[in-house]
Amino acid sequence: MNVDDILVLDAEFVDNQEIIELAVTNIEGEILFHEFFKPQRINTWPNTIGKHRISPEDVKDKPSFASRIKDIKKIFDTARFIIGFATSNDISHLKKSGLKISSSTSIIDVKDYFWLEYKDILQKDYDSFPGLEFSAKYFGLEFEGKGAHSALSDTIVTLKLLEIFQKRILQREEIMNYDELSSVDRFLRSKKYFYKRFNSDYEAYRREKSKGYILVYKMEDGNYKLKFQHKKPEKQTDTLVLEVPVKDYHKAKRELGNRFSRYGVSFLKSIYSLKERDLRFIKKYKNEFEPNVSSSMSDMLLQLSNRFKA
Repeated sequence: MNVDDILVLDAEFVDNQEIIELAVTNIEGEILFHEFFKPQRINTWPNTIGKHRISPEDVKDKPSFASRIKDIKKIFDTARFIIGFATSNDISHLKKSGLKISSSTSIIDVKDYFWLEYKDILQKDYDSFPGLEFSAKYFGLEFEGKGAHSALSDTIVTLKLLEIFQKRILQREEIMNYDELSSVDRFLRSKKYFYKRFNSDYEAYRREKSKGYILVYKMEDGNYKLKFQHKKPEKQTDTLVLEVPVKDYHKAKRELGNRFSRYGVSFLKSIYSLKERDLRFIKKYKNEFEPNVSSSMSDMLLQLSNRFKA
């Protein structure tokens, strides 16, 4: 495997729709691609110009993303790994914009490294874990050029963060010749140890966050409203007729939604016309957390992005 098989990237967007800047380096930080693009569907972007500081005037003479896609594809065709920070959004947009990424290419999210190494210190949930700017400030890293939300600056900082975590992981495994290892070896060795811990810790996190309750409220019209949530309700009300603890409340929502679909009065509000036998079924309902089944949309995105490949 050579250095160009491992890509590090970041992209910027207008209104979270069209790509306006893409930067790609290899694992050693050599710039393989960096370009600004003229959006084709959006002419102004007042909502995001303050973020990435790229104006319509800046890109009026730039090529479209579609016109450069063949050149970009050549870089991605040989990639074994794609690295980024909160990568799924960038990958999703690249695919929607016509870039095909092989299903055999593993997506590595440096945010996962930060979460694993510092979740106990920062006391943050995975879904609310800090972004790239916080991460850079936490480790004393500075953004070059225009600062954060410049694709190239973000890519360089992402790579620096990865190097910090790689060194920490390998030193913990008592691999002391870090400086003598090639950039590819550092990445491959640390990744192996990282995912061994991450997969286990993330499954335990998902298992705990999936625990919750089925709440059944009786409406004034005699119908029943079902709620599914992680936390126990703080207040008991006269309309709450059932409170059932479950191992996976996402799974409960799917299964009970399917079971009672023909009794639905308002699917969007989870209101059903239920009988006493239905209430007895819910009261006795139990389930188990299944680690290989997505419990939520965020877990689905994680699995679809190949993030769990060791």
